[in-house]
Amino acid sequence: MLHDIIIEFFILFALEVILGIDNIIFISLVIAKLPYNLQNKIRILGLGIALIGRIVILLCASLLLSENKSFISIFNIKISYSNLLLITGGIFLLYKSIKEIYMEIYQHSIMSVKTPSNIKLNTFTAIIQIIILDLAFSIDSIISAIGITDKIFLIEIVIILSMITIVLLSKHIVIYINTYNNIKTIAITFIGILGVTLILHGLNIKISNNYLYSMLIFSLIIEIINILKKRISKSL
Repeated sequence: MLHDIIIEFFILFALEVILGIDNIIFISLVIAKLPYNLQNKIRILGLGIALIGRIVILLCASLLLSENKSFISIFNIKISYSNLLLITGGIFLLYKSIKEIYMEIYQHSIMSVKTPSNIKLNTFTAIIQIIILDLAFSIDSIISAIGITDKIFLIEIVIILSMITIVLLSKHIVIYINTYNNIKTIAITFIGILGVTLILHGLNIKISNNYLYSMLIFSLIIEIINILKKRISKSL
């Protein structure tokens, strides 16, 4: 019994952390537009609220999956509440990606004026965006977790630990994304592709996330090689 729990724990934790890569990238992009002294607070606050949301979704999902009924059918595609959340989250991701790419190309800056009212608005918006995307991303991982084990308490522990890991990692990734602009562009593009994938998942068209992560890793390796080449050439 204990042996099974230990195995399930490590499988679930690895799954949550891997899927949490999406969260790390998105959070890094969101809080990068906030004042530096607010970034860590917003990161923790947003993920803290989202953590409560994940626990609530987990409890609700365990009930909904027992029935697994769709509430609407469009063009012979059955849509459930989890499908609807995936589609909504995917559309939001796609919109966010296109908007960020547009701003990168035309060099628009929403950070040019920092009045107290602007900071409050941006802070609130950042928290809402973190919560919405975290909840959207959590659907896949929660459903997968329930498929691995029926021990709700174990899934709750893993969710909390993985969230702590995400908080610790996101702070460091913010620095790298802001320092190396091409990495930021890769991250934005990845988010757009992920948005399309979430929409397809919501329409019951399954695409393995392994392909997405492979694309991201390959692009990052190429960019890291370019960064190293530039550093070496400067030192010569």
